[in-house]
Amino acid sequence: MKRIDLIPGRTEALMWAGIAEVSLGGTLFAWLIVPDATEKQLFGRSGSIAALITALVTLSAGFVAVVIARRTSPTVRWGVALPCGALGGVVAVVALGDLTSGMFSWITLVLAVIGMEWVARYLTTVGRPKKR
Repeated sequence: MKRIDLIPGRTEALMWAGIAEVSLGGTLFAWLIVPDATEKQLFGRSGSIAALITALVTLSAGFVAVVIARRTSPTVRWGVALPCGALGGVVAVVALGDLTSGMFSWITLVLAVIGMEWVARYLTTVGRPKKR
């Protein structure tokens, strides 16, 4: 029976993508239920919610790209990794702006940033030859 070789780093990337999806989705859900939670946000209520929705959609594409990363071209991987990394920076700015709001949603946003950057890093390094 042939042993299935694991792809190095893929499990961690999928785990962090899942953590980021849950963190972004939970924060978005809380912000939609409690309108006062986003009153002091840096981008305002609509801008912060739009940033989270965009990050959630981009991270979903990143999740799929991690699963099929070996079968795609480097252009496709970079085309998903760059927006994922850039929107991770936008979510980091939203998290910093959330420090003054009095809620603790900045903690989940920091977890989401870590997850988004992990996915972007994996997608940019998956096709490279190993260093000796």
